[in-house]
Amino acid sequence: MLVVKTERHDVESAAARTEVAMGLLFAREGARVAIAGADEQVAMETVDRIQSDGGDVYAIGADLAFEADAGWMMREACKALGGGLDGLVLNATGGGNLEHDQQLDAQEWTRIFDLNVRGPMLCCREALPNFRDGGSVVFTASMTGPGTGRKRTAYDTVGAATVGLMRSIAEEVASRSIRANLVYSGPQCAPLCFGSDAYAHFDHDRMAPGSRAAAAAIANAALFFLSDESAGVTAQTLAVMHGHDLLRGAG
Repeated sequence: MLVVKTERHDVESAAARTEVAMGLLFAREGARVAIAGADEQVAMETVDRIQSDGGDVYAIGADLAFEADAGWMMREACKALGGGLDGLVLNATGGGNLEHDQQLDAQEWTRIFDLNVRGPMLCCREALPNFRDGGSVVFTASMTGPGTGRKRTAYDTVGAATVGLMRSIAEEVASRSIRANLVYSGPQCAPLCFGSDAYAHFDHDRMAPGSRAAAAAIANAALFFLSDESAGVTAQTLAVMHGHDLLRGAG
């Protein structure tokens, strides 16, 4: 099982908490897990947390801003995991809190797409030849809803592109019984991806406490798509709002 994070982030960030929750859950289910990311130190800290729980887990430093790193990462993962892959989780992290399109230049737009679309595409390109038939690819993305798109053009477009990539991958590997699906996360797992104005529209009175609990919910959704419980389910999306409504009162 390989879990890939697309951007550098702090070990206490929402994305890192999600990776820890995934690693703990997958390892407890008996999987051998590799955590890959641009910041090897953060990956090692994540691995330490999972190993302290008895998990069989490895860290791989790879920066998906560089195409060559995707191939190197996959070779290292296959070596660490003892052969081919049967699961890949692509934990996209958004790449920033960009609320106003007029402040978005072409270079920043390219950076966001490189992190959230190009990086996962490179991972799939390198991983799928090493996949065992019947495996599963899980993408993650942050849920956006009514009211966010007006100031979130770049991020909303990335989300649409990610869904398109997931469905294209699902079609490409269907003959090998490999599945591809996507888990959407709510704001407690990626609060900066919503922006302060949109985030204010969520029903805070009904928010389930703690982003760690939200990270566990995302991990469980990913596990469903990785497991035999979802055999035959492919090219689908699952939104985990963890006690949230979609945006209310916007627009």
